[in-house]
Amino acid sequence: MQDLPVFNPASPEAKAISDLFFAVLVICGVVLAIVTGIVAYSLVRCRARPGATEPRQVFGNRSLELLWTGVPILVLVWIFALTVRAMRAADPSGTEPSDLTVIGHQWWWEVRYAASPVVTANEIHIPAGQRLLVRVQSADVIHDFWAPQLGRKMDMVPGLTNQIWLHADKPGT
Repeated sequence: MQDLPVFNPASPEAKAISDLFFAVLVICGVVLAIVTGIVAYSLVRCRARPGATEPRQVFGNRSLELLWTGVPILVLVWIFALTVRAMRAADPSGTEPSDLTVIGHQWWWEVRYAASPVVTANEIHIPAGQRLLVRVQSADVIHDFWAPQLGRKMDMVPGLTNQIWLHADKPGT
């Protein structure tokens, strides 16, 4: 699984997203195990037995109802807090000037560097260890910009400008 770039983050922003993914995966795994255990227990404990009468019907158990309402709410609040933390790490504020502009065209990418008049096609070169704010735009149709080890996927919609952080911890391709 380490060969997949998404699971091998190379930037603080991508690590925040990866950590959020694994935390939610573990939470969902625990919920699945608990629900599966309760269903298995109920199937064994409450199965119909030969000669048994209809079980007594029980309605309302305030403690149990509070428990199965409160616990999911607390789990959702926890996931929300983890998500907000990841969003703060991965999302730019939008008030800073961009270092790069990436414009998606049909069949190619245009990359403009703010500090120089350099324009490249289909290649982005960034310094390792430096956080860059990238403005992403589309010239024609909807595109998606994604450097899997460096951050999240960002839609590029014609007429709309989005921003994303790129930060490589170490040199690479």
